[in-house]
Amino acid sequence: MQQLKKFIIRSLFLFVIPILVICISFELAFRNIPNTHKYKKEYMDKNSNSIEVLILGNSHAFDGINPKCIQYKTFNLAYHSQEFIFDELLVEKYIKQMKSLKCIVFTMSYFTLFEEDIHEWRANKYRIYCDIDNGVKIGHKFECLKKENFRFLIEYYLKGKDLIICDSLGNANSYEKFPNYNWEKNGKNAAQRHTIYKGEITNLYILDKINDITKKYDIQAIFITYPGWNSYYKNFNPTQWELTQKTMKYYTSRNKNLHYYNFISDSSFTQNDFMNVDHLNSKGAIKMSKKVNNILETFRHVAAG
Repeated sequence: MQQLKKFIIRSLFLFVIPILVICISFELAFRNIPNTHKYKKEYMDKNSNSIEVLILGNSHAFDGINPKCIQYKTFNLAYHSQEFIFDELLVEKYIKQMKSLKCIVFTMSYFTLFEEDIHEWRANKYRIYCDIDNGVKIGHKFECLKKENFRFLIEYYLKGKDLIICDSLGNANSYEKFPNYNWEKNGKNAAQRHTIYKGEITNLYILDKINDITKKYDIQAIFITYPGWNSYYKNFNPTQWELTQKTMKYYTSRNKNLHYYNFISDSSFTQNDFMNVDHLNSKGAIKMSKKVNNILETFRHVAAG
């Protein structure tokens, strides 16, 4: 019996240790790959004290604002599918050291107030690379447990591909092209995908936190709904969209530091400004950035007056 027990233990070690070594090796290899989250954290760690305007949000902001077109020292901390809760957590992480900060530009998409707090499949990126521990499950805390990540090993280590998808100031450095794009069909599909209202507004507590931060640090916060193509916004659920508008009107009317700008149907944006029905391309981003710059200028003139 004792010999059998020793045999089992020895066999477990023979199998378990190599597997652990392989997993640890893969995890270290994954974490050594330069990525956009890591780049943005390193930039913020080094430069947050000199940033005057901080851009936050999902891909609407990541693709939609080019800091080079804004006359203030600006950094784009937005990213694909970055949820509202991570915007607020990132602000909390850096706000105390942002001595030059004048304004934070948040994204108020059609779905922002209604999305789930944390999608665990992407939350690990913020825990691993941004030092934001958001309590995700153990299975989501390691890169090597996500099979879709293995293509990055091939792309980086074998093909030498640069996996950082932003420029030096944080906005998207490339924009997808969609040949034979069906604007009507994709507009309807995108609106349906983003319609997630279930009877209540999920993220009011995040708005409350941002409201408190602007008062405490006496900074301006701009919420922007970015332009969309008409096939997208004409298919919005009326209740979800109306609740967004009413909520923003309520908050901005009670805090002079909060501002909301709705560009969803801005006629100055043509189809040539869009990458798809709800994302601007590089040309559209320049146009949008200039509009943001003009808004920031009005704040400066009001303060001077």
